[in-house]
Amino acid sequence: MQTLALRGPATSDAVRNARSRFEALLSEGRRNTASVLDRIDREQPLDRVVRAGALRFEPAAHGASKIALRIGADASAVVEPLAPFALGQATSKAGVPKTFVDDLLDPARSGWGPELLAHNLNELNAREAADTRLLLRSVNGQVRGYLSDRYRRMDARPIIGAFIEACRSVGALPLRGHVTETRVAIKMVLDRVFEPLPGGYEMMVLGAALTTSDFGAAPLVVSFYCERLVCLNGLIAEQGLRAVHLGARLADDVSFSQRTYELDTATQASAVRDLVRARLNAENIERFQGAIRAAHAAELAPGRITEFLGRALSKGDRQQVLDAYQSPDVVMMPPGNTAYRLAQSLGYVANKVDDDDRRLALQKLAGEAMQLGRAA
Repeated sequence: MQTLALRGPATSDAVRNARSRFEALLSEGRRNTASVLDRIDREQPLDRVVRAGALRFEPAAHGASKIALRIGADASAVVEPLAPFALGQATSKAGVPKTFVDDLLDPARSGWGPELLAHNLNELNAREAADTRLLLRSVNGQVRGYLSDRYRRMDARPIIGAFIEACRSVGALPLRGHVTETRVAIKMVLDRVFEPLPGGYEMMVLGAALTTSDFGAAPLVVSFYCERLVCLNGLIAEQGLRAVHLGARLADDVSFSQRTYELDTATQASAVRDLVRARLNAENIERFQGAIRAAHAAELAPGRITEFLGRALSKGDRQQVLDAYQSPDVVMMPPGNTAYRLAQSLGYVANKVDDDDRRLALQKLAGEAMQLGRAA
């Protein structure tokens, strides 16, 4: 294993440039992660367990989804807009095809499309048992989660706190954080630069990434993370913990108690601590670098690449990745027709998208592309 210390005399311009870029990333990472944590603290969900019979969908003049939810049937009822993700949960539960929803919400149908969609949802909801219970999770007067009341809530704050604490205990520092309406991701990296491949062009940082959602948008996942310093292509690999937020089925008249909620959160926070400390040690870091070397040596047939990308990406995203992979560029992506170049092509495309959720999905796919080297 070759590592490059952050301090001490630089042995080459490449090392000096990598160290300078890394220090700039860490400086920005501290500010960025602090901002993410502040938003998480400010946006704690308000939970309501309600019966289907007490809900009514309405067209909304404001809000990205153009649909609101009236909660309650008496004078105390409140109306809150549905976040786009929560609308997707509601329409999926009702069995309304996404293409139909998208068609009705097209701006060309702004006068009547949302009204017709709300009508359809109300008709379908009326055919649910009136006492079917749902968990609504709202933030700042917006419904962000439309879930089964059996959804096992876990508070992201102590879980992320445990992740950061455990990373810092093994010398890892914040690199970057992302937070959207429904999902959080934090990336921490060890405070040194690694060079898994010889030649001075493949210097990178290694660490761990955590993603989670309080609204059903993603399971709690802790994975290895690596990022090339020459281009900041990142990939999320070798998932180490995956905890979904659904528990055992309970009787119809039972809800998870606040005590169960807190215990579940504490259990997951403890598991996160144990995993980070076990994985970010010298043996596992060397194993991960070995996986990079194996992927760099694994030649891929063109058919294998198109098959892999075709299973996971839209036509547009697939073409962007192929364009990057097939380009003559050997700076932003490493040379060769290999699993590692494919992984870095995915990371390169991920860097160019504005949507954080889509970027994370592409980085996870980059980690899966690394595994193609095992069976090449």
